[in-house]
Amino acid sequence: MNWTVVVALRSIQEAKSRLRPASATSQAHLQLVSAIRSDTLQAIRGATGVSGIFVVSDAPGDGVDLVQQEPGLNAAFSEAVAAVRQRAPAEPVAVMVADLAALRPTDLHDALRLAATTPRGFVADLDGRGTTLVSVLAGEVFSPSFGPGSASRHAETMTRLSADDRLRCDVDTPDDLRLAAELGLGERTRTLLAARGIPSLTSTRHD
Repeated sequence: MNWTVVVALRSIQEAKSRLRPASATSQAHLQLVSAIRSDTLQAIRGATGVSGIFVVSDAPGDGVDLVQQEPGLNAAFSEAVAAVRQRAPAEPVAVMVADLAALRPTDLHDALRLAATTPRGFVADLDGRGTTLVSVLAGEVFSPSFGPGSASRHAETMTRLSADDRLRCDVDTPDDLRLAAELGLGERTRTLLAARGIPSLTSTRHD
């Protein structure tokens, strides 16, 4: 089974304000956010079973397939899934956050194999309250409920999918970044932090 993966990207100038203390300057913060996004997208592209990536954003830009019309993450995902289904109505869709700095292609592949067995599924983040991925098979109703406490809401109508911690580790704060480093950062993020002389955040453990 091949999947289209939808990724929502907030305008980089507005993204990840809680991660700002991890960088010395505003420019350095933008570089870090860009690196995390790049590593996340690279891992998605490399996952077996992913036929394509569809990027939705609140602002136009390179690589953006759709500029959302209504505000909010749930609106972005809903508009994007509707657009994907117009082009490929028989293909399942997964929607994901773009801040999974430790994600590996095999992590996503394994999760999508499980997702193929249920009409609607979701992956909770590491604290168990948020959500990093929602999956929906062709023809099934897509009704995301991202935001604080989303995991409990998704559990009411979706199957909770087991997943590697790397797929559950979304990076919103410096503490999240340290945890992602323990799991093994993607190449671009790891290289960026190494260049800043922060060895404690440049783990190379990927197993």
